[in-house]
Amino acid sequence: MRRIALVVGTLVMLLACGGTEPDAGPVVARLSAEALFEEREANATRFDAEYKGKRVTVYGTIDRIDNGKVYLEVSWLSDVVLDDLTDEEMIPLNAGDQFTATCVVGNFVMAQMFLDDCLAG
Repeated sequence: MRRIALVVGTLVMLLACGGTEPDAGPVVARLSAEALFEEREANATRFDAEYKGKRVTVYGTIDRIDNGKVYLEVSWLSDVVLDDLTDEEMIPLNAGDQFTATCVVGNFVMAQMFLDDCLAG
């Protein structure tokens, strides 16, 4: 009986909090993939304080679409990687297209910036 009450209590808390994902809040900036990348390169500590875990609208030229991700071109070595777009959002896209999405800024790994929970438009 105690176990059932614990499970029910946990479910109620998760539903009341909107699940386990943190709310990224309102869009804090609208900028190109290049500008977002340059902000990070100029000062990673400031970039993390201003953008990491927050929602931004980013736009740029699609470099490629691969493994369920859209890569916005920054330079021949660097990309901004958009994740969690739906197949319906990605199917009509092609390399070279201009694309805009609103996403949560994630990690920066080996010259690639990862944006999560993306929505096209």
